[in-house]
Amino acid sequence: MSKLSIIIYSIILFLSIIPSYEYVSWYKAKNLDYPTKCKVGYNVYKGDTCESIANKFSIELIDFKRMNSFPCEDLAASDKVCIGGSYVKCNKWKLVLAGTTCKDFMKKEKITEIEFQRLNPRINCKKLITEPYLYFCLDGDVIDVTYHLK
Repeated sequence: MSKLSIIIYSIILFLSIIPSYEYVSWYKAKNLDYPTKCKVGYNVYKGDTCESIANKFSIELIDFKRMNSFPCEDLAASDKVCIGGSYVKCNKWKLVLAGTTCKDFMKKEKITEIEFQRLNPRINCKKLITEPYLYFCLDGDVIDVTYHLK
């Protein structure tokens, strides 16, 4: 590969990265298993696979799958996927009953607002809809994922 080809490829790759500061859940799948806070996205191109994208950005495949939470065989050109940010690996989920507010839930479960937001980054307490089913995470770990261009 010539130096010019490498430079052009690097520019195209750089331009395909979408900065999305504190941008949450904009890709096509609803991430129920691993609530995600996506900070950097990527536009999928024809021929891309989950494995090739994870490899291209030096991300562990399991982290890529958890951040994007959709079957890899559904990946298609023009999709947007998350390549940098964080996800919650929740160890304990709790069903939220209809009519319960975030404050009611935090008080009942004895969890601080900071901890609640850390474990449930996609929950908008001002527009909370508890029906038909909504689960909050009560205990878990936040896993940060950082991409690097190869």
